[in-house]
Amino acid sequence: MPSDSPTGLNDDWVGSPQAPLDALIAPLANNGGALLTHALLPGSRALENGDDTVLDSPLSLSTDATGRPRKIGVHVDSGAVEQDISGWRPATAVTLGAEQGPVNPSSGLTHITFEGAVNPGGFFGESYFEYGLTASYGSIATATLADFGTNDLALNALSGSVAPGLNYHYRIVLTNAAGRVFGADRLLRLPSLHPPGDTDGDNIISQTELDTVLANYWPHTPWLQMTNAAGRGSSDVTFALSNNSTAGAFSVEYTTDLANWFPLGPATPRYLFTDTNAPASPRRYYRLRYQ
Repeated sequence: MPSDSPTGLNDDWVGSPQAPLDALIAPLANNGGALLTHALLPGSRALENGDDTVLDSPLSLSTDATGRPRKIGVHVDSGAVEQDISGWRPATAVTLGAEQGPVNPSSGLTHITFEGAVNPGGFFGESYFEYGLTASYGSIATATLADFGTNDLALNALSGSVAPGLNYHYRIVLTNAAGRVFGADRLLRLPSLHPPGDTDGDNIISQTELDTVLANYWPHTPWLQMTNAAGRGSSDVTFALSNNSTAGAFSVEYTTDLANWFPLGPATPRYLFTDTNAPASPRRYYRLRYQ
């Protein structure tokens, strides 16, 4: 066995000539301290199975290879890492909120601060956030290291440069000797740098930009449309319901100020009506209403 003890002894299994086959140890990993070590997994026969005389002279081991006390339970553990089995619990990871940072005025890019919480469940571990435009992620933001305790730890991390106006998936990940756990996927919607429809980025919606948006909006909107309004400016106006081919209980309403609407009469998918008050009134507007 490789030496990973602070004493320099070949004592990956202190007090044992070799590791038992069913020791249930994790692979060499950063469990804290200057050297890579093997952590003991729940149910390992190496737990509480070391030689307590290593605490006395001439070895006088007061700490393990990670700097923790050499004896935590009833007996020392066989191995370089002393485990506190009294508080072991399943590791958890919870994805919390995220928020956009300031936008770089030159590049138009921004950053995201992710927040989450983990509980290492008794093992030293590392945490990070995965993020990307889909739930496949593709980018990683490293969080602070999680200790080997059993307390809930609040973590945060800063993303790389991202573009505003896009939706980003993200989740927190905890990995340690017991395995890897994932927080739930969450979605952050970043506001656009410019108003929607502002294709040239001048923060002004021109008539051309509006016409471009409407040209794509009208054919796909589910709302009822009134088109082919023949006779506008006179007393006879005809409305056609271009995107509603079924008859329905519709009526026509009119207004002169776009705030107060008044009923004019019933409508059908194609409705011809006479507004006898139109010539004597200010400009009047009409709309269809579903009864």
